[in-house]
Amino acid sequence: HGGAATASWLKAPSLCPMSSAFARLCVAALLLACLRLHVAAGVQSAAPAWDERPVQVVQMLGLRPYNLTADLLDKDSADIAGDLFFLLGDRITNPLRCQQEPESPLCGCEVTCEDNVYTLYEVEVRGGFGRYAMCNPDANATYDCEDGSEYRVGLALVEDRYAEPEGPNNYDLWKFQASKLVGGLWYSTPMKGHCGGAARDASGLPCTWQIRREVRTVNATCANAAVERMVQAANATCFDACPQPYNTTSECWIECFFDTALQMTKEELMAPFTTAITSDDVAHGGCPTRPPYVPPAANAEDAIPDDDSAPRPLAPAESKDGGDAPAASTGPMLSS
Repeated sequence: HGGAATASWLKAPSLCPMSSAFARLCVAALLLACLRLHVAAGVQSAAPAWDERPVQVVQMLGLRPYNLTADLLDKDSADIAGDLFFLLGDRITNPLRCQQEPESPLCGCEVTCEDNVYTLYEVEVRGGFGRYAMCNPDANATYDCEDGSEYRVGLALVEDRYAEPEGPNNYDLWKFQASKLVGGLWYSTPMKGHCGGAARDASGLPCTWQIRREVRTVNATCANAAVERMVQAANATCFDACPQPYNTTSECWIECFFDTALQMTKEELMAPFTTAITSDDVAHGGCPTRPPYVPPAANAEDAIPDDDSAPRPLAPAESKDGGDAPAASTGPMLSS
């Protein structure tokens, strides 16, 4: 759509006869359409290659056993809202799901282990985002990813992943409703895109992500309990009527939880969870920070015997997350 074409539109009485106000509006509309095409073509031709786009710093929250927090290679993470959804839709409903579906991956250690922690990372993302991959560990804690981008950081919107309940059970409906209420983002970080990774170096492709810093790690039991306490306090009558008012694995407690939580706002549910993740002020809802995991063999002077090398069990009162509030980061930029 160059100047000659534009001039021909202006002179084309069959398209826009200039004898009326309507005709002049017609010409203006055609010119605007032409301008939009020019802009679109310019944006498309000026778009940088995916590996040249600006670096974004994104906060990613990972939930996994304490001894698997050293890296994000072939692992899934989330923003805080995305892991709150995971708590509501999977962790709290698991006692009911695992009674009927004991072979479900959600009944595995990554969800049910007592020594699970949340680790908050600042991650540099290069080249935008690709398709989210489902990354899960096998029995040997080796992670494998399916269906996502091979090199780029994957990104998914939680609310878009659940068009309808996954099954006929109450816990399926609760999970679907939680996805719409809480939403959030999920990330996958492929090993082949890791900056400095051997597989990526061998491919010759530019790197797509690296951890800038580990902000803090907290016990999952602490952050989860912060949400559970808040919801239970909001509808004590229902919970007190249960045979075991504080048994979070009972059907009665879980039903009361969702009867209450699904009537709340996202902001109400996010508040205690965010505080637990981002603050170590225990008096005001924060959770204590755990130090970065160090394999026992790395402590040459204080080597731990093989039979004592497993992470320590959590006391019931221990909390999930804690630490200083992380610095603000830029939001994710979807890749075209």
